Amino acid sequence: MIREAREYDLPAIKAIYNEAILNTTVVFDIEPKTDAVMMAWYKAHTGYHKIFVYDEGDGALGFAALSRYREHQAFAATVELSIYVTQAKRGAGIGKKLMAYTIAYARQCEAIHTIVSVITSTNEGSIRFHLDFGFKHCGRIEDAGYKFDTYLGIDNLQLIV
Repeated sequence: MIREAREYDLPAIKAIYNEAILNTTVVFDIEPKTDAVMMAWYKAHTGYHKIFVYDEGDGALGFAALSRYREHQAFAATVELSIYVTQAKRGAGIGKKLMAYTIAYARQCEAIHTIVSVITSTNEGSIRFHLDFGFKHCGRIEDAGYKFDTYLGIDNLQLIV
């Protein structure tokens, strides 16, 4: 079941995200997030900025967040999408369900015009995943970040809803 995240989901969300920080290049954070940082992130998702979780009854196994894209007011109708799934359930279709649900929400939300995803250039699976859902590739920035002793680029993908 997919539902809006609640404060009690934060430990599971933090564990999913911190695992990605520590073991992958899909996120450019280097240090694990603290409870305080996660709470601030959660509280920043108000109004049409949402966090959705996939929960089979035992807590969040994955989450999707529609976050503020940039601070400038002109970007108010643009949201940045993030989707993460717990390591044990990757490849089980949870990401697809979260993506479909989140896009459907964005399409019915009058405040959202564009969804942007910023993806590590080497994450070809995520890029294909977004393209399969109708996102368009809008460009690459080479060597945008440095993690695990290597420079990594980012690809920008966009879906106008």
